Amino acid sequence: MPDLWYRFLSQLCVRVYFSRIDVLPARPSLSGPTLIVALHRNGAVDGWVYKSIFPFATFMISAQLQKNLLARLFFTGIAVVRDKDQAEGGPASNTDAMNRCYDLLASGGTLAIFPEGTSSLGPRHLPFKSGAARIALEAALRQLPVTILPLGITYDAPSTFRSNVQVIAGPLFSLSSLTLPEVKREIASRLEAVGINIDSDDHYRDIRALASFASPEMSYHAVLKTLEPAIPAHLLAPWLRLRDSLHFRGLLHPEKSPFSPHAPLLTSLAALLLSPFVLLAAILNAPPLLAAYLAGRHFPDGTNVITLWRILIGAITFSLWFWLVLEFSLFSKSPLLFLGFLAVSLISLFAYAPWKRHLRHSFNALRAPSLRRDYLAFRSTLLQELCCHAS
Repeated sequence: MPDLWYRFLSQLCVRVYFSRIDVLPARPSLSGPTLIVALHRNGAVDGWVYKSIFPFATFMISAQLQKNLLARLFFTGIAVVRDKDQAEGGPASNTDAMNRCYDLLASGGTLAIFPEGTSSLGPRHLPFKSGAARIALEAALRQLPVTILPLGITYDAPSTFRSNVQVIAGPLFSLSSLTLPEVKREIASRLEAVGINIDSDDHYRDIRALASFASPEMSYHAVLKTLEPAIPAHLLAPWLRLRDSLHFRGLLHPEKSPFSPHAPLLTSLAALLLSPFVLLAAILNAPPLLAAYLAGRHFPDGTNVITLWRILIGAITFSLWFWLVLEFSLFSKSPLLFLGFLAVSLISLFAYAPWKRHLRHSFNALRAPSLRRDYLAFRSTLLQELCCHAS
């Protein structure tokens, strides 16, 4: 299929499923042969996000993603057989793929690689393979003027519909060494600079909550990076007390900014105003929404592919459902029926995330008004601390 289809598909999938995609500090301008080395967090969805930002990049992908026609409809790139998939093809099956990579770079194209080989939503990256370093080294030995772009990616709620994504672009660089171990170390250090590197699941869970509390005043990724070494000592004790109180009171999603700094009456009114659009759209699109929800519960073999299955099944069932609604409106000679359906669906798409947030804030404020005051006091201290680090 032409690359135009995959560019369109990646934009459609990520713009529908995610609420906001930011590139920090800014989207770099690429020219000439470029090797993108990217951290891998959320399954093949990462590729769609990166492709939506760098539409002309060609990705190295697992041959597993091109096993059948349906998979090839969603995934494209230079297919390689990974080590863990060797039962389906030996090392020789990657020779042509490597030659295609070097030809692409020689023609001035952009090649994107996931050095981890697979994805994980854990507190740090998986061990880096040597493939990206070998390609960069071979390109340099062939005297190709390749520049390397390291990319990190952070999801504030990777499996949640209409959550936010931040892609972190490190500085472009060229190789300063022509030995494989040093090239691999340089790529690893550049990726760790744009990623989150934490050894403790508990610490990672804590700072993700604090990053959510500091939003939208502070960048989610920036907060994670600031608190990566440790939570400041003078914040740790009050945070632990607040964390225990938030969970003890049975609040809705206490780890995701449980209260709003705005008056509870305002958040309740906002939730009430948005509710008709969201609920009506949920009723009108019940079959595909249910299919996507069930796919996310029953098909994934890990948390890092929940979103992938939801998007795959959701895209297919939504396409069929939209076609059925269109056919019904044409058959009944009521084109306004389809236009109304489309309008409500689009409005609710943009209304869903704020509606969900306002609803959470309203419920929690009614359930624990005194705890809201404690939370807002702690949040103010947290923002002051983070601003001091930023400056």
